[in-house]
Amino acid sequence: TFTAVSQEDPDCAMAYWGLAATAIGSLYGGRPGPMTIQGEIAVEKAKAIGGKTSRERDYIATIELFYKGADKIDYATRVHAYANALERLHRKYPDDREAEIFYAYALSALGPPTDQTFAYQLKGAAILEKLLVELPNHPGAMHYLLHAYDNTTYASRGLVTARRLGKVAP
Repeated sequence: TFTAVSQEDPDCAMAYWGLAATAIGSLYGGRPGPMTIQGEIAVEKAKAIGGKTSRERDYIATIELFYKGADKIDYATRVHAYANALERLHRKYPDDREAEIFYAYALSALGPPTDQTFAYQLKGAAILEKLLVELPNHPGAMHYLLHAYDNTTYASRGLVTARRLGKVAP
């Protein structure tokens, strides 16, 4: 879809932001090589076009932090930088639910595999649970909530959401 938008409107910086965002894949594991290169290229195109609003430019700057130094900086460090940037984006635009959802997802991906308290996942899940009261059929919020609960300890918390997601986005 983002490719189609970029072809329909080559001056749409957010189409390239979307290509960069999807090139990340899952924040829970890296996609080395071609996907990282595709993301970097998309960020550069988005920056060259420039967003039409300060909010669009802020979204582009945020995704850029994930790719910055990808050839030298380890994946976990880049996810932390991206999560911190998403938090700033969310704080700058507190009414932007998408920024809040992306922040919660990135936050839930910060927990190292050795952390059996699942502190980051639970913090991200709390944000998403609150948002799902306001936006009960938001497929992205539901999807990311399932990621936050994707562990043996808390998997049962995601069952109702998993069933609902199957109806909302079959």
